[in-house]
Formats: sequence, structure tokens, C-alpha cells
Amino acid sequence: MIPNYPGNLERIQYYFGERINQLTEHESELTNFQDPAQNVCKTRDEVLLIQTISKRIRIVFGFNLSLMNLIKKIPYHSWDSKNKWWSIPYSEVFLTQIQQHIESLGLKFIHKIELQEEQKIKRVSAFDIPNYKRCLIFLFCIAQKTKPKNARPRNGS
Repeated sequence: MIPNYPGNLERIQYYFGERINQLTEHESELTNFQDPAQNVCKTRDEVLLIQTISKRIRIVFGFNLSLMNLIKKIPYHSWDSKNKWWSIPYSEVFLTQIQQHIESLGLKFIHKIELQEEQKIKRVSAFDIPNYKRCLIFLFCIAQKTKPKNARPRNGS
């Protein structure tokens, strides 16, 4: 897999020449987010803007020097090398500025909003279950074949 930087394809074709048996250019790529519901299949001429819960905008796109230079001019920009996206602080001004620049480059933009916390499935912790500690003590006593000290009698027995 070779990234789509300008000139890479031509360099590969020049270097390998007649030795290339098969060359596959992928027109689209699937984003790989932690939440599968947020994954999007985007093409090279599309830019994905994701408004996050933490008041930032993630920008996912193929190599484009002009767009990168614009992002670098925005204060507090950051590059996430693991996930391969840019992140900038959320502001309507920055959002419209980037959208206008994307349109001027002839690219399409996809604007998504990340799911809120209440829309996500929450993990259950020990603090969410009121009798969590009692259950563990009871299970421990069963394993030790002893009777718990603070055990309450069940209803009906």
C-alpha cells in the first residue's frame, strides 16, 4: 500500500517500468474510527469534517498541500499520526473558512457530528450496581463455604 502523494504513481511507473504486472488504484477508502457507526467510505476528491464532542473538528483527506497549509495557519492545530487526521478547534469561522477553501479546490466535503455521550452505549461499573460489593462478599463466602456476617435473609425464607 503506497500513499497517494503527488508524483508517487509516476515515480513507481518510471522505476519499475515493464516489470509492473498489476497496478491497482483505489478510488475510495474507508475511515477507521473507534465507533463503527461513524465510519465513512470517502473518495479522493472528498474531505471529511467531523465535529467532535470535545469541541474540535477532525479533518480527514488525502494529501493536499494547499489544504494542509491552510490548516497549519489555524491556531492550536494538531496532526494525529496514528489516525492520520488533522484536528483544529471548533469555530464557525474556521469551519466556513475550510469549507470555502475545499470548494475552491474543487473537492467535496462531508460534514459529520460525533455522537453525544447519551447516545453511546455506556459501560457498567461497580458504582452503577448498588449491591455490587455485597454480591462479591456473598460469592467469596460461598467459595469459602462460610456464612456472610452481614447477609440479609431473602424474602419468603
